[in-house]
Amino acid sequence: MSLLRYSEPELRVLLARAISVRWPGERMVILTPCRADQPGGGLASEPDGEAAERPGWANGGVDALVAATQSRLIYQERLTHTGVVRAIAFILATVAVATLFFGDGLVGFAIVGTAALVLWSAAKIAALITVGHTSLEFGRVESVDHLGQRIQGTVHPGTTFRLRVPDSSDFRVILSLLNGYGRAMA
Repeated sequence: MSLLRYSEPELRVLLARAISVRWPGERMVILTPCRADQPGGGLASEPDGEAAERPGWANGGVDALVAATQSRLIYQERLTHTGVVRAIAFILATVAVATLFFGDGLVGFAIVGTAALVLWSAAKIAALITVGHTSLEFGRVESVDHLGQRIQGTVHPGTTFRLRVPDSSDFRVILSLLNGYGRAMA
């Protein structure tokens, strides 16, 4: 496990758990790296060339994964706010151990260690609640760019969301799931 970023196996477990709780009856078919447009950024009417050149769009540096089920795409970034809180908790735990060895007693260790434990626990609980929060139902997919391997749609709050799947074989699997759902895209 990376301290700030989720690893792919870690996200596989977290997303599988989130899918079974939020969408009973569905299962994760594929998990693949992707890049996504920041929510709210860009217009759906932009030509593909302009969208690809605009900073922050899919060719940018957003390190994320997308899980596909039988009826939706679930987007999850590897670096999250909860990862930063976990890093702070780790630093506090290191300070607590240093306080134990070099401090005057157990009181400092207990205070700092407890703060680290509380932060770590809060980050883990927040991660369980927020992982897989951004999902794009296949019925809300508006367009598919086969050449650019991009999918655009509207996520639940009505925000346009675009993602790019760099791996062509994974994109074809997602496209077959989308087509099997009854949304054949030309």
